[in-house]
Amino acid sequence: MLQRTTYWLKFALVLVAWFCFEKEAGAQANEQYAAAGAASRAAIQTMMQSSQTPAVSVAVAMNGEIVWSEAFGFADLEQKKRTTPEIRFGLGSVTKSFTAVLAARLVEEGKFDLDAPVAKYLPQFPHKNITARLILAHLSGLNDAYNNAHYYEKRHLTTSAALEEILRANTLAYPPRTRHEYTTSNFTIVAASIEQASGKDFATAMRQYVLQPLGLQRTSFNDRTHPLAEAAAFYVKEGNRVIKAPEYDPSFKWAGAGLLANAEDVARYGAALLREGFLKPDTRAEIFRALKTSSDEETNYALGWYVGKDKNGRRIYEHGGGGPGISSYIRLYPQEDCVLAILSNLTNAPVNGEVAPIVAEAFLQTKKPAQ
Repeated sequence: MLQRTTYWLKFALVLVAWFCFEKEAGAQANEQYAAAGAASRAAIQTMMQSSQTPAVSVAVAMNGEIVWSEAFGFADLEQKKRTTPEIRFGLGSVTKSFTAVLAARLVEEGKFDLDAPVAKYLPQFPHKNITARLILAHLSGLNDAYNNAHYYEKRHLTTSAALEEILRANTLAYPPRTRHEYTTSNFTIVAASIEQASGKDFATAMRQYVLQPLGLQRTSFNDRTHPLAEAAAFYVKEGNRVIKAPEYDPSFKWAGAGLLANAEDVARYGAALLREGFLKPDTRAEIFRALKTSSDEETNYALGWYVGKDKNGRRIYEHGGGGPGISSYIRLYPQEDCVLAILSNLTNAPVNGEVAPIVAEAFLQTKKPAQ
């Protein structure tokens, strides 16, 4: 009995020591990033005031871990519901990177070919020399007429129903790969191809191959048939007034602009793409490799990501998103292993303007130089 009591006493002492160490380490981490958080907080609050943005959620990951997460303002002005880090915002076109990553995961599983003609998966597709890679890189030559005409679409459409309408509307504007022209509704063509290749509907495939493996529990599609209580309301500006955006259903473009998430999930997602474990090294290189046109012109766009450098010459991968009541931004610093995610619930909120570099720089300055 004495031996058992001694064992549990030692075990309890180990737990106490571990808890004290973790608490001290956490305090040191918080102290390390306190100044960066304060500078970022001030920049975000200034931006919100000048732009009348109702709510902003921001998260920063360093070395694969969330080091700062904070929410500002009101998720719902009419209900006076304050924003919390758990609230989900629309990602808009940041969703495109998720779709590209899903396609890449299926390539790793041997279930999908980025360079096969789309007609391999969709026999009704009329263009024999267009591939999923060209669509994901905005080099397909297809226009985006359907998306432009359905900004406030109210119908809830399945992928197959949306595909049928998109194929009729989005015609070939120029030969594939001759020009880089940004589109959104064409990502539904990739979603339909993924459904055929995987044997699963697009939302299920996204959950199985991307969201669940990364533990992104606060990321989902903006399904207006099942609205979430923990999602921010969508707002637009009408003159000097901020009003609720008209009701709409983005199901026709879930693959191009349909996800909801909180900032922490978006930052964790970005961090996973920079580190070993989720994707194979060759796959990661493919996702972030900018493509060229057929005339060898640089596009600075890879598979769902813009590739470039910040004002200090650091390499970055980034993407913004917009839409009714949506302004979002993610920036990855691969060499510094730093990720920034900023989300808001106002159309054209300047989350990717001056404020993003200020926040990023504040946290990058906390990195200790290599010895």
